[in-house]
Amino acid sequence: MTRSTLPKAGHLPGPIRDAFLEAVDQDNQTEQHRLAGLVWSCTDTLPAAWCNHLGILEGSSYAQAARHIRAPRRG
Repeated sequence: MTRSTLPKAGHLPGPIRDAFLEAVDQDNQTEQHRLAGLVWSCTDTLPAAWCNHLGILEGSSYAQAARHIRAPRRG
């Protein structure tokens, strides 16, 4: 079993947050889902443009964006 050196909650390094935003930008759902697991507890504030892009409230955290991405879609 490998242990992550990432914090359980709080701030995450920029490259991880940037990779998550890039996956969202490229609409790469597989990568979005994977990276959502990494930012799941990230309390850093998602940039307003990305909140708007995802349809979530401005000021939301990366964690809230991750939950939005992984939420079951109703149709």
